[in-house]
Amino acid sequence: MEDTNTSIKNSIQPGNKLKTSLEYGIIIGLVSIVIDLGFYFSSVDYQSGWKTFVGIIAGMALILMILKMYRDGKLGGKMTFSQGLVIGILSYLWAGVLVAIYVYIFIGYVDTGIM
Repeated sequence: MEDTNTSIKNSIQPGNKLKTSLEYGIIIGLVSIVIDLGFYFSSVDYQSGWKTFVGIIAGMALILMILKMYRDGKLGGKMTFSQGLVIGILSYLWAGVLVAIYVYIFIGYVDTGIM
């Protein structure tokens, strides 16, 4: 039982949360970019509702996956609501930064006529 408590106490430290959320945020951001590029290069209308639908489903699946990975890998199988909420928010914050950089490059250099 002490190992689990030590694991939970270590994971509560701010540095661990930022590092872990960065790792998961990169995963979410890269998956979002791959989905976007998939729609861009496919024959499906780039502005269709399918892109939104797939993005929402992928986002829900990813958040569930990363919270389970965090709970099992970093917290020893137990996680409070606040721990999950903080990791989820920080992960999507990092993913948002990555996707914003991608969109800036995409609109500025790849598909300049999209705006």
